[in-house]
Amino acid sequence: MTTLTRTVTCEFCKDTFERPVRPGTQARFCSDKCRDRARYARVQERKDVARQCSRCRTVKPGSEFSSASAPYCRPCQAEYAKAQYHKNTAKLGPEYVRKLNLRRYGLTIETFAALLEAQGGVCAVCGRDEPGGQGVWHVDHDHSCCNTRKISCGRCIRGLLCTRCNIGIGNFGDSPEVIRAAADYLDAHAARRAAHTATPTS
Repeated sequence: MTTLTRTVTCEFCKDTFERPVRPGTQARFCSDKCRDRARYARVQERKDVARQCSRCRTVKPGSEFSSASAPYCRPCQAEYAKAQYHKNTAKLGPEYVRKLNLRRYGLTIETFAALLEAQGGVCAVCGRDEPGGQGVWHVDHDHSCCNTRKISCGRCIRGLLCTRCNIGIGNFGDSPEVIRAAADYLDAHAARRAAHTATPTS
């Protein structure tokens, strides 16, 4: 049986192609790649177009939205996310919050516990067995890999730190050179003080 075809022009690349003639069907693109590229082009066009935020009802430039499909502007999205966080916290309890925080680092409660056990249950830097602060161990990761404060791909996690060491490393900009310079500075001061104390007084 011969299948009837017709010549169609692809809406994206403008090449012509043959498609079977079937009632109720319309091929607009010659391939899935052209279809996806056309969809992406439409999204990019909308990205820079001013539109109304569904939350505050204010018309804002496209740059004020996190994506072309985001219904809320950035400030409204932040407020919405915060409200949902508190709502879920109240509804599901601290265990939910714990799982949510660990998920940002690609960890589960079980993998977190295994990581802490591998460290001997202490801070990976100072060896303190209490996390301090709010009583939570901090997940430390390489910011040169994932340059954000509270998210990691999971592969760049360095270890679990107490609050003091986490703040200290952060304040030193994750720089081994600066941390070594600080250690040399403290050692030099300690040596001067020891020499001064050892000097007999007349």
